[in-house]
Amino acid sequence: MKSPVVFRANFEQPKNVTMRLPGAVTVEVFHAKVGPPAEWRARRPGTKNEFPYTAQSVASTLKEQIEILYFERRLSDWLAYDTRFDPPRILNDSDWRQDQEGKICLSASYLEMLEAERARGNSVTKK
Repeated sequence: MKSPVVFRANFEQPKNVTMRLPGAVTVEVFHAKVGPPAEWRARRPGTKNEFPYTAQSVASTLKEQIEILYFERRLSDWLAYDTRFDPPRILNDSDWRQDQEGKICLSASYLEMLEAERARGNSVTKK
């Protein structure tokens, strides 16, 4: 099962591009393929157009490559989102975890919190 967690950050000016972009470029790292090996890719949020980066088996490697090789500067921290909601819900660091194989999954405490929200009848918009 693909991870519902994506990571997003804003960057300034792609490297090796002669045209100057006036604003931030948001990049999303998402789980494209279940492995082995797993495949994480990058795209602009809300699009299906992937960046031409080499896919990686763990998200952290791809995040580092994007930051070092492809943009002049990162403008924001990487944030994790639960994409099962519309709009995606921002996750705290304790809401997700990475296992020994590099797989990203939602934490038991986060899933328990969602279940408690549903039990209380809080409206949560799921995709």
